[in-house]
Amino acid sequence: LSSLTKSSEESEKENLSVWQERSNHLEDSIMKAVKEGNLHFSLNQVMGDQEWLPPSNVSINHYHTKEVNRDEKNTIIILTALCTRAAMEGGLAVKTAQALENDYISRAERAQTVTELMVINREMIHDFIEKVHQTKSVPQISQPIRECCDYIQRNLLSTLELEEIAKYTGYTEYYLTRKFKKEMGIHLTDYIK
Repeated sequence: LSSLTKSSEESEKENLSVWQERSNHLEDSIMKAVKEGNLHFSLNQVMGDQEWLPPSNVSINHYHTKEVNRDEKNTIIILTALCTRAAMEGGLAVKTAQALENDYISRAERAQTVTELMVINREMIHDFIEKVHQTKSVPQISQPIRECCDYIQRNLLSTLELEEIAKYTGYTEYYLTRKFKKEMGIHLTDYIK
């Protein structure tokens, strides 16, 4: 019986080690894709036909909450923070990255099911990758003007005031409108419309 228990424990440790190695590979792949703004990245491609959930004989509860949704939310929050850092390293404006981070963490906290959390997770990864790609594809646009454009896109459904946008970017209204026109080739108000 003792050798059977020991064998079972060793098997569980081995399975856990393999699963952790796969998880680390997946995390590294996601961070690299975000940092590079790689639009061709696909979770399905990285995962292939491998099983990415822990084996059934391995108990994983990193956070010891005993609540499946809470554990998933914690995992997404941590991944969101990692994606935020990778996006900033990839050139995404700090304010834009932090706004995305806050949005996705809030959405994860409001989610009611694991399915909702999985959808949010995929959207979050894709969104960070896309934003970094946009940043890299138009390098001549300054960070404050990128922040301005991102702020406008995030707040399209609300009334946008020039004073509020200027305050967000740290410029005066006059300087922001001149700089925006120079870099974007369009008046700020026309861009908003």
